[in-house]
Amino acid sequence: MSIAEFQAKSASPSELVLPLTEALEALQLMAQSGVSVLGWEGWLRYPDGKLGHSQQHQGTAPAPQLSQIELYAWFRSTMKGSQVEHHRNPEVTGSELLFCITRQA
Repeated sequence: MSIAEFQAKSASPSELVLPLTEALEALQLMAQSGVSVLGWEGWLRYPDGKLGHSQQHQGTAPAPQLSQIELYAWFRSTMKGSQVEHHRNPEVTGSELLFCITRQA
């Protein structure tokens, strides 16, 4: 799958917002393609379909002291951890946690 195909699946037309499995696949593709990722932030898809930013899953801030390999590992780890936490204790009952991946322009 290409970045454009992931973007077509995104919950947002202007940002890359995906469920965990697809977000991890997109990260893998970006890592292999040499795309610089700045971080991620959590979004919620509410039961009625609306989207909003997660207050509980803020994501990551830029960490320039890490190598690209370390950054991607950190992104994957923190995303998986947030998904586990959301599953155990959802911020909003019935919501889906999505991951907005921020690429360097």
